[in-house]
Amino acid sequence: MKRAGCPREGDVLKAGRSGMSEEALRAHAAECSVCAEIVQVSQWMQTLAESPERADALPDAGLMWWRAQLSEKQAKMDRAQNILGWAEFIFATLLLAGLVGWLIWNWNLIQTRLTSISAGVQQQLLTTMSSVAGATPFLSSAGVVILSLVVVGLVYPLLARD
Repeated sequence: MKRAGCPREGDVLKAGRSGMSEEALRAHAAECSVCAEIVQVSQWMQTLAESPERADALPDAGLMWWRAQLSEKQAKMDRAQNILGWAEFIFATLLLAGLVGWLIWNWNLIQTRLTSISAGVQQQLLTTMSSVAGATPFLSSAGVVILSLVVVGLVYPLLARD
């Protein structure tokens, strides 16, 4: 496939380098697509050549290498942290499942021990309360009031937080 050219292409190229001074060439470049493209590229190249300070300077190669190494290490650390997060989740799940399994396996023993402990404490509390209440009714009333205040003092902050 041959590229279509213009017989005045060389003249337009020379005039474009020097600043397109002839009116006839300017009119021809406005009508001819090949020459218009030459003028456009020529103007672009001249602005590029005139303003080297506008072109961004390339960063230092050592700095770019250091940043690439840092980015690679950061990606490795992110992958390792992701794996450790999953391992922690799996460990916590297995630990909870083991604890629930142990509770289910030993539930009868746990229930028997709790029942015996609560019966003993309840019996001891009733014995103590009856001896104190029989001896002095005022002390038992004061004890109930103090016990109630202690319970309210301990429970109220917990309920007020919510």
